[in-house]
Amino acid sequence: MNAPDRIPGHFATELPSSDSVPSLLPISESHRHADAQQQQPRRRLKLWELDHRFHCLVIGTCLTIDELRRLARKAGISVGAAMSHYELHHSFVQLAGNPVFAARAIHKWLDRKFAAAVKRSSACRNVGELGALWDVASAAGDIAGAFWALVTHALAEGALLERIYGEVHMLSHLAGHSNHSARHELAMLKRRVAELEDVQARSAEAARLRIKDLERRAEVLSERAQRLDVLKRELAAAQAELEMLQNGEALARLRAEKEALATQLEQALARVQAAEREARGWAKLASSTATMHPSPGRPTLVEAPAAAEAPEPMTCLRQCGASGADDCPRPDLCGRRVLYVGGRNRQVAHFRALAARHNGELLHHDGGLSESTTRLAAMIQSVDAVVCPIDCVSHEACLHIKHACKRMAKPFFTLRSASLASFLEALNAVAA
Repeated sequence: MNAPDRIPGHFATELPSSDSVPSLLPISESHRHADAQQQQPRRRLKLWELDHRFHCLVIGTCLTIDELRRLARKAGISVGAAMSHYELHHSFVQLAGNPVFAARAIHKWLDRKFAAAVKRSSACRNVGELGALWDVASAAGDIAGAFWALVTHALAEGALLERIYGEVHMLSHLAGHSNHSARHELAMLKRRVAELEDVQARSAEAARLRIKDLERRAEVLSERAQRLDVLKRELAAAQAELEMLQNGEALARLRAEKEALATQLEQALARVQAAEREARGWAKLASSTATMHPSPGRPTLVEAPAAAEAPEPMTCLRQCGASGADDCPRPDLCGRRVLYVGGRNRQVAHFRALAARHNGELLHHDGGLSESTTRLAAMIQSVDAVVCPIDCVSHEACLHIKHACKRMAKPFFTLRSASLASFLEALNAVAA
């Protein structure tokens, strides 16, 4: 290849002489004219030997834009980035009609690209076989390869070329219409995609809220399940206890506990009776000692009220002998009523029985735990003395009782504790 065949500039061409320019006669006449002039063996035509009408179809149908740019770089043609696809196509169409380096490069490129189609066409021996080959390729969609192989075939002429040219030409129009329709459809699809994306976003938000609501419900159900497990365990324990009751095991255990408590109570009562007997002996001894050695005052558990506020002496309801109150056995309540405020509820029955054995009556008030404190004033009014253990009653109730006793001139005794010994001391103080 001579150097002048290359095109150094922007598609600047060095045209060949007029002798090498192909004839512009009709397709069939052009082929016959070339055969008559050259009188050489039939061979495949070169790209620049084709009728100029085929150049546009060959460049547009058989080559892509990327291939055109690669061929331009190979031929040393400057192709700017701003050059449109049409300008690139038009430039190569202009070059294809001249046997320059670019046209030869295109011809070699197409022969390599469609070598299989060229080989199949070379086996055809007449125009009929070429037409059949075109029909098969057209049905299979192999338009580009078959078109290049047939338009350059030595036997292709006349009606076959006209037919091939027309079909490919119309395919270009159909492709343009299809491309326009595809663009329109693409625009519609883009709008539809935008709409679907909006719907999907709303659906995703609704799904997120739904999931959040389901998570809250799941937490509630989990808490309920935990509570249900606790209830199941409690139910199992209750059923086990019920079975024990039905089997008599719990009843036997309760009876054994009752017998043990009864034994403890009998022992405690025996100790109380012994203590009472001892207390009466000590009381008699103290009484006789007091008669022999009178003292300015008698000791009590609490400081006695002032002389001006002291109540009138309580008379013995049993009508003790004329010798005086000192002749009564100690401690003898002589029918006095004593109010016991506070203490332990389980001791009240024992204390009430003990007061009864000492010829007295014991009333009880729990100090406001379950009974109203408004009853205290009426109860204090109806009794002869009030006893209150300071370790088993509220400070407020104790102050209320103290003020009420002072107002009503009732003896008030505070005990160090709610024990039996302290209560016996209180009875001795009340009976004194």
